[in-house]
Formats: sequence, C-alpha cells, structure tokens
Amino acid sequence: MEGAQAGSTVQKILVVDDAALNRELLRELLADEYLVDTVEDGEQALRRLREEGHSMAALLLDLNMPRMSGFAVLEEMRRHHWTQHIPVLIISGEYSPEVENRCFELGVSDFIHKPFESSIVKNRVRNSITAKMDAIALDLCIELEKRGVQCVPVPANESQWDERTGRWRSVVSQKHAAQAAGLGTIGRHSLLITPELGSMVWLGCVLCGAELEPDPMREPVCDDCGKCVEVCPARALDGGELVQQACWDHAFGDDPEKQVWRISCHACRDVCPYCLGSWNGGR
Repeated sequence: MEGAQAGSTVQKILVVDDAALNRELLRELLADEYLVDTVEDGEQALRRLREEGHSMAALLLDLNMPRMSGFAVLEEMRRHHWTQHIPVLIISGEYSPEVENRCFELGVSDFIHKPFESSIVKNRVRNSITAKMDAIALDLCIELEKRGVQCVPVPANESQWDERTGRWRSVVSQKHAAQAAGLGTIGRHSLLITPELGSMVWLGCVLCGAELEPDPMREPVCDDCGKCVEVCPARALDGGELVQQACWDHAFGDDPEKQVWRISCHACRDVCPYCLGSWNGGR
C-alpha cells in the first residue's frame, strides 16, 4: 500500500427534545465524553444542522415535538443526505414496530429508550458513531475503486495485542496517519490535537495503492505544559511516552457493579488547554 488517507469528525452531539428535563439528563450523561449542545424543537435542529452539520458526530432526536416533529426533521435530513454521515438516535418513551420501521427507513441508526440508563445511552451513541465512521470509510473505498484505485478501509475502533511491542495496535496508527496527512499533531498525552477541533475527534482511515499528495504537516500544537502528566491518576505519562497498559487498565474496562464496558477516565484530555480547538471556543 502506498498511501493512507485519514479523516476525522468532531465529538459534538446535538440533543433535540422539547422536554427540558430530557435535554439536561442527556447532556449530563454524555458531557464527560462529548461536546453536547441542545435545542428544543425541529426547526432549531435543522438550523443547527445547516450551520454546524459538518462538525456533528451524532444527533439525538425526539419524535413528538411541537412546531416540527422528529419525522419532519428526518425527512429533511434524508432530502439533504445528512443521515449518510450523521448518525441519528431516536429518543423514545414507547415501543412501536411501525414507528421503528419508519424511522429505520428514514436512515435512523438506533433508539434510546426512556427511562435513560447511563451505560446503554453511552454505548449506543459510541457504537452508532463508530459504525458511521466505518461506513464513511467504506463509501470512500467504493468511490476510489470506481476510479481504479485499490483500497482497504481500516476499522475506526479495533486493535490487537502485539506481542513484539507489548502494546495494543491497529492495522495502522490512525493518529500518526492523521498527523502525516496534515490534520493535526500528537500531544504530550498521546492524543491527536487538531487546531480547529482540538482532541475531540474521531478518526477514520483508508489504505490505498495510489500515490497521494499530503497536505503540509502542521506545526506542533502542544506546548508541553505538563498538565496532562500531573493530572493522570495512573501516572501513565511520567516517562518519555505513554505507558499504554497502565492507561488502559485504569481508563477502560468492565464496570463490576453495572456489568458493562465503560470509559472511566479522560483526565488528560479534559485538562489540555487545546482540548476543544478554535472552532469550539477553545484555543
């Protein structure tokens, strides 16, 4: 393979619900992993999609709202092909096969049922974004192969244990590919930082057999302030590079009480002065 093309999407979620309590509950549940914005009706949602749809990772949508229903929002999103790159999860308090079938026909990715269960909400949102990133990579492969370019999509969230290095590794390091492609640079906390979106990004990657002309590599964003090193509860950044297993053992794994897999720590990301990027009100 002669080239790697990387792309990204910001970890920004829009919650659309006319019930203020639902908006605040979902904001509280998701705010530790995503930038969460809320609106109270469909018209506001479409306005936000037109303005910021390019930087939106997912949409959580209520169906029964005044002024403009969730179904009307879905119809408009389908007309503009927005559901092809923005996963939509329906906020629902009741189950109806007819309603769910109609939603899936309109491009909905999944459902979040009330009352909200924290781990289920987080897992369904995360899985929907991962699936959408993989679908975008596959679509790019299809378009490239139509032009005679051999290519392979790299899963957005998959890794295997490498006995040689003692680390979890993917087919290709997507953050290093993104750095080489000029999207951003890797910070002291071992995360990719983009000037526009900070480190609140999801990455996708396609390997291809074509010679690609990369954008110029960025100047380093991280100024090595050391805040991430100081805040890490696992002391995984004390050395010259991230001690991956120490980080993973602390931050990822099963919750013994709720019997679910969870991400329990992102302190290094949150303390970083460049976490949000210029487009999201940060540096």
